[in-house]
Amino acid sequence: MPRAMIRGYQVTIVFVSVLVLADTLERARAIGVTVALLPPWYDVDTPQDLRLLRLHVALDPSRARVTAARLGEM
Repeated sequence: MPRAMIRGYQVTIVFVSVLVLADTLERARAIGVTVALLPPWYDVDTPQDLRLLRLHVALDPSRARVTAARLGEM
């Protein structure tokens, strides 16, 4: 559900906190929103991160088909 459609979701969360996931899940639970978590992945913020992503996806493209396709376009 898009954020704008969740009544009561306009809250302040400090995204640099190590507790951001726990805070987000707690606030969602408090307003009755069901949350599903995906398997952990990582951010790609630097050229080194992109190289790591390329290597990771090359090992098993089936784990991230769309990402593999986009990397192939780059």
